[in-house]
Amino acid sequence: MLGLGVGFFKLGCDFVEFSPLSLTCGGAVSDCEDCFDFPLWLRKGKGLTATTDNSGSAVSRSNGEDGNAEILDNDRIGLWEDRTNGFSLTQTAHADKPLYDTSVRGALQFRHDGSTASWMVIPADKQVVIGAGKNFSIFVQAKPSVFGGALMGSSSTQFIKLVDANSMEIQFHGMGESQTATREGSFTLNKVTNYIITRCEETTTIYVDLNSDDKALRDQLVASLDETGGAFTINRIGAAADDVLGWVGDIRHVAIWNCKCLDADERNMIYEWAERYSNTSDS
Repeated sequence: MLGLGVGFFKLGCDFVEFSPLSLTCGGAVSDCEDCFDFPLWLRKGKGLTATTDNSGSAVSRSNGEDGNAEILDNDRIGLWEDRTNGFSLTQTAHADKPLYDTSVRGALQFRHDGSTASWMVIPADKQVVIGAGKNFSIFVQAKPSVFGGALMGSSSTQFIKLVDANSMEIQFHGMGESQTATREGSFTLNKVTNYIITRCEETTTIYVDLNSDDKALRDQLVASLDETGGAFTINRIGAAADDVLGWVGDIRHVAIWNCKCLDADERNMIYEWAERYSNTSDS
């Protein structure tokens, strides 16, 4: 592992250098080069600072670039550093901070007890804004404990939510109504899963990869949704908004590309990277 999340995955007999940062613009949007950027890159166990312990007492514990951490199990995380742009997601309220899980080397445990959720806040001047009609791609590795929570969003009308074992709901501003991708048995609880949501030419497609040795489970198409060309803002990770549709389970890696439509080869590079840099023994 090098620098800001650069790693190596094995392709045939050779190890190939890869990082989400290394993916180029691509896609069919003609003005892609004018808007392509990489606004968010969060890594499991990297760039984390605990600001309170589980009892609420103030602490200041962080982890190193080598993955070794002085953060203690169930410490509450107040800072999660973006790996590309030099800012951190924050949470100041003790009850709303995700828990640090040492059993999986730093996965953040999010929860929602019906009234209080946990989430991380993207600074207002760094929030992710996806333009209307623009390509984008989102990669999240997570392990849901229950259905009904949002991986990310900005309000009760802008979110990406795992509804049940068969469907994921995506609601973008300007769509008029939500769109639901449905394929029987696509989503699994208590299983480390890679989710990729990518929009190409105003069609949004959802793929899942169960992070398994069974390659038949890799890059499974859930559904393609038309009429999803609206603008979309993301300023919360782990909920749609404050105390709204809180995710229950852990979130490990998050990457978002503006004006980038991931093709099959690129998606598989991401899955290979995620498999190499995640514990799968707890899946």
